[in-house]
Amino acid sequence: MTDVEALCRRVIVIHHGKLLFDGELSALVRRFTAQKTIVVRLADLPVVDLTVEDPPIEDVIEQVFSQESP
Repeated sequence: MTDVEALCRRVIVIHHGKLLFDGELSALVRRFTAQKTIVVRLADLPVVDLTVEDPPIEDVIEQVFSQESP
């Protein structure tokens, strides 16, 4: 999935012949996940670094298939 994130701007997700998603990878993440990961690095209490990250693409794809009705 790292290759998908690095190389693809547009993705198509098909499951059992049904099109589940067609669009930008960033839109897929926004549509199927409501959470972000916040990483805070501290050095004796002052904040050294703060990042807000999308969930791993593997988790997003898992969410896509879990929301697809049988």
